[in-house]
Amino acid sequence: MYIKPAGKTFRRSVALQIMVLGLGKKPMTGPIAMTLEWHPPDRRKRDGDNLLKATQDALQYAGVYKDDSQIVDLRVVKRDVHKGGKIIVTIEESNA
Repeated sequence: MYIKPAGKTFRRSVALQIMVLGLGKKPMTGPIAMTLEWHPPDRRKRDGDNLLKATQDALQYAGVYKDDSQIVDLRVVKRDVHKGGKIIVTIEESNA
């Protein structure tokens, strides 16, 4: 699969943040519940689906979990504009 340069930069940025936080050393292997709080950089119309896939792939690349098919409970919440944009991700093991 081809990933655009901006996508590769995003993926590396996520991996670096995961490493700084000390996460991703041992990938989660069971079912996962994930919540994404999305703060767009401005009020322009955007497709949240693209953000979702890119974020899931970047977290997998960073070693947070083995495969995004483990996500059994997913919630995406659009929040207020934040200059530069921001995504807050919460991941927990799921009993589902």
